Amino acid sequence: MTLSINHRENLIDKNTLSLNGFPNRVGEGLVFIPDISGFTHFVENVDIQTGSQITADLLSVLVNSNQIGLTVSEIEGDAVLFYRYGPAPTIQEIVDQASAMQDAFQSRLLTWGLIHDQVNKLSLKLIVHYGPLASISVGNAFNKLYGRTVLEAHQLLKNDIDTHSYLLLTEAFLKSSQTYKELEDCPNENVNCKTYKSVDHISYAFLPFQ
Repeated sequence: MTLSINHRENLIDKNTLSLNGFPNRVGEGLVFIPDISGFTHFVENVDIQTGSQITADLLSVLVNSNQIGLTVSEIEGDAVLFYRYGPAPTIQEIVDQASAMQDAFQSRLLTWGLIHDQVNKLSLKLIVHYGPLASISVGNAFNKLYGRTVLEAHQLLKNDIDTHSYLLLTEAFLKSSQTYKELEDCPNENVNCKTYKSVDHISYAFLPFQ
């Protein structure tokens, strides 16, 4: 079957195509995703008014804990997609940033936990990856992060780590950091490899939050 459009006003004139949607920046960069674990159970067991208020507050805490010049690309339900173009930060900078978010997040959980016990079942995990990124404009109001690095970071949210609260650092990030040797003392049991159907073999280390 061939679909034809006969209305002249629906025809696209290639001379009037806008550049919106084309990459407005391409380069190496950091992807940093704090993700709230236990969120689905929380949504299913807390009334919508209370749940939305708590969620907005917790996500705001994560955004406001940004100390290393990260930019928000999207807020995706229970996660914030941060990015930063340029050289990779040091491992210590990432650990300090993750600790700041974890501390602020835990502080708010203690407060909200006095109001609703389901809050106490939430925890925080953070994914850190590094590689090629593109930011594209969509319409006149939205910028979207694009690229394999973003895809891989999202894939890593689903992994085999047997704790719910941790900092995950990909090998790509670690090798891009000038202080790779800082993790030499990391226990072997905290180094993992995972193969995903849609991406190549990805290696990562993780640091559980105490």
